[in-house]
Amino acid sequence: MENEREFKRKWDLMQRVLGAEARGEELGGFSSTRTLFGIKSHAEEVIERAAAEEDARLKAQLKCAGDGSNSASSGEADADVDA
Repeated sequence: MENEREFKRKWDLMQRVLGAEARGEELGGFSSTRTLFGIKSHAEEVIERAAAEEDARLKAQLKCAGDGSNSASSGEADADVDA
């Protein structure tokens, strides 16, 4: 339902823009046809890909740190208790 609403919103915007162009008017409100049609620029794709890779790397790092720190911290806790 949300996709249908979004499609209708974009379609209405396209009709207004095309109508304005046909009448020789200028209609602002978007910076490019990429924005109008929801097409991501190459820069946006690169940034999103880099962010996803960094997120995956950090999750893997946290998982490894979590696995290793549990055994190390329990060993340290035992050492503190014994002392």
